[in-house]
Amino acid sequence: MVDRGHQRQGARRFWFAPDRVIIAHRFGFAQVHGVEALAATEVLGHRCDNPLCHRVHPVHVVASTPVENRRE
Repeated sequence: MVDRGHQRQGARRFWFAPDRVIIAHRFGFAQVHGVEALAATEVLGHRCDNPLCHRVHPVHVVASTPVENRRE
């Protein structure tokens, strides 16, 4: 894995395959809940509702929807 650091959007991203980049909190969610759960999730939210948050702890990152995400 090669860490590419922060992007303009603020999300931590890294390469995990030759042509595949993933956002760290999505990777962590998939590790804990499974790839199928990630694929079935529209949006991942952070319990703190801070758009600049970089925490990837499995309890902190939760499945959400676009409507819930905007409301938070």
